Amino acid sequence: MATPGDNRNRFFLPLASFLNDFGWELPVLLLPLFITNVLAAGPIAVGVVEGVADFTGTVTKIASGLLSDRTGRRKAITASGYVLANVSRPFFFVVGSWPSVVVIRFVERVGKGLRTSARDALLADSVAQGQMGRSFGILRAMDSFGAFGSLLLGMLVIYAVQGTAVDLRERTFQVLVAIATIPGVLAVVAVLLFVREVPTRTRAGLDLKAAAPLPSVFVAYTLVSALFMLSNSSDAFIVLRSQSLGASTLLVVALMTGFNLVYAALSAPLGRLSDTFGKRRMIVAGWVLYALVYLGFARAPTVLALGLLLVPYGVYYALTEGIGRALVADLVPAGSRGAAFGWYHGSMGATALAASLIAGGLYAVSPALPFYFGAGVAALAAASLAVIRLPRPRRPGAAPGTEDLRAADAAAADAD
Repeated sequence: MATPGDNRNRFFLPLASFLNDFGWELPVLLLPLFITNVLAAGPIAVGVVEGVADFTGTVTKIASGLLSDRTGRRKAITASGYVLANVSRPFFFVVGSWPSVVVIRFVERVGKGLRTSARDALLADSVAQGQMGRSFGILRAMDSFGAFGSLLLGMLVIYAVQGTAVDLRERTFQVLVAIATIPGVLAVVAVLLFVREVPTRTRAGLDLKAAAPLPSVFVAYTLVSALFMLSNSSDAFIVLRSQSLGASTLLVVALMTGFNLVYAALSAPLGRLSDTFGKRRMIVAGWVLYALVYLGFARAPTVLALGLLLVPYGVYYALTEGIGRALVADLVPAGSRGAAFGWYHGSMGATALAASLIAGGLYAVSPALPFYFGAGVAALAAASLAVIRLPRPRRPGAAPGTEDLRAADAAAADAD
């Protein structure tokens, strides 16, 4: 059944994501170069910064999801997350040491964690069953088009401020942070003024005992996804790897611009395809592709070779990011989606913390080691997901949350 907020949310939630990433993708992408080139810290410091950020996101994503189920105020929680993140980020303009970066990233990730689970649950509540892949694909596409625009604009700024210099300069980073503030504010406005709350039939209210338990198939999928995330260290290490091969700051941004264009262009069509072809199949394919690309990153002899590998890396993202979230929405009742997204994102963040710390230590030994490690773990996760049992997908058009997914735990292998 349609709700008044459906069409608005399906447009304005992706728009907010576009604006947020249009502003902040480039400063965050260049943060590892800022830490190493400007603040003169090492790769272990990068791992600590990203690890703290991932851990913080873990806790707040869980809390955000649970709170949005209990209170039914998914929009308010989403909006507060956007506000907090965008208030904290301009402090990058005046940071003077890498421990200060830890503090700013902590606050910024609290905001990101608050918005992520509640926003994903709100979008799922606004979408008809059978269209989850398409809708989350559009969300990720808009996110990536925002990142693409940010990087494209950033290339012009970098060229104007420092030309083709290899090391990132402090002035360049400050200008990028200042520019990024404007679309960040517009993202907050889009959520506050245009996104609507969508009530669900199975809202648990404040009674914790009334909340529907999460199906064991969801738990199994989340555990396997967490295993994969252990391989998926921060893309900051790809940035460092590029510079270790001789890439200038401008060239690093150009490479990541191409990656985001591939990701953005394919997210929506692959998300739509997953609704009919099968989400699990596409995620497994994406993880296998990831393992192969990471092997390539480890062995890449030149910047050109690494840059070419960023094309299939963008395909991997399009095959997994939005589709993985859509599968979460398919596996749980509507009234428990906030909790499900909270535990899903939280589990990803917990293992991402370990992944970033491991990668930081391995990178200090050899720039290739994090990528060899990631390839092996990703291959194991893909094999695991291929053999776990998932329920048959619900019929297109069926009301979300109306089927007993706990009974589906014992069903035969899904239609994938």
